[in-house]
Amino acid sequence: MNYSVVIPIYNSSTTLQRTLNSVLSQNVPPNAIILVDDRSSDLKQIKAIVSKIEICTLIEKSLKSNAAHSRNIGWEYSLDEVVFFIDSDDEWLPNHTEVYLNYFKENIEIECVYGSFINVFTNQENTEEFIVQDYRQLNCSPSDFILKYNNDFRTSTLALRRNVIDKVKFDDKAFKHQDWDFFFSLAGASVVFKCSSLPTVHLNCFGNHRMSASNNLRATLYFIDKWEAMLTNTHYSKIFKTLMLNSITRKDEIELKTIYKEFVLIRKIDIALKLKWLCVIGSVTPKFTALSVRLLRNMLAHKRRLMCAVN
Repeated sequence: MNYSVVIPIYNSSTTLQRTLNSVLSQNVPPNAIILVDDRSSDLKQIKAIVSKIEICTLIEKSLKSNAAHSRNIGWEYSLDEVVFFIDSDDEWLPNHTEVYLNYFKENIEIECVYGSFINVFTNQENTEEFIVQDYRQLNCSPSDFILKYNNDFRTSTLALRRNVIDKVKFDDKAFKHQDWDFFFSLAGASVVFKCSSLPTVHLNCFGNHRMSASNNLRATLYFIDKWEAMLTNTHYSKIFKTLMLNSITRKDEIELKTIYKEFVLIRKIDIALKLKWLCVIGSVTPKFTALSVRLLRNMLAHKRRLMCAVN
């Protein structure tokens, strides 16, 4: 069973060689490696790396967009039955594609394989396994799978039959949570999943893992708006707490106020939950207690006005 590998790249010259080495070291080697560049400033260095590998094709985009758009381009370019994806700073263990291909061979109904991984922090010795549960066995919504049961879906662990592109693509308007967004879309398209519990992928967590330490509120709000119908108070709490923690860690008061505004004042979320957020966050972050109190007062006043209007 032939397969291609799609790698979105952007200013990746310092990590790309390591990623490519892991791809080329697979027990079952790829038929093609398709790299899609998103207007990198280090393109000269990238070309020097890629030029040494015969099965590599480098596609240069004319306009900058994002990794989701790059993945779609590489996926469409592929001619093989199965397409694997990996980010340009991650690595595969030598048995990764062999394990995944066996799943496809054993069951022709399987359309998507994803799996567990190993987070790598600061150096190769500081690692942590993340064992992902089987979505089909949990029998839950995609949002519960990620935000309630604390699973994850990472693109570098993803393999698809090529024809899945006829059902769904990566959302090139999503600039954050692209992995989760794609998982939600796959589930919505009734794609047949298989989860590999064996962690065969090293994810570089030096600067970006799960809900990144770098907030992009506009992109997060796009994700929330898109999937609002399947988000519950539990899901909102998970997103809110993560955003708040990131902002507090960076002592970003402007961003913190924006999060308060979006989640506490604007979003149609249960008011009791909003009050809980304000009380908890205000108590653990003295610097922002005054802000919490002001917002709490505003909410109570708003609630009283609503009650008066009803009466």
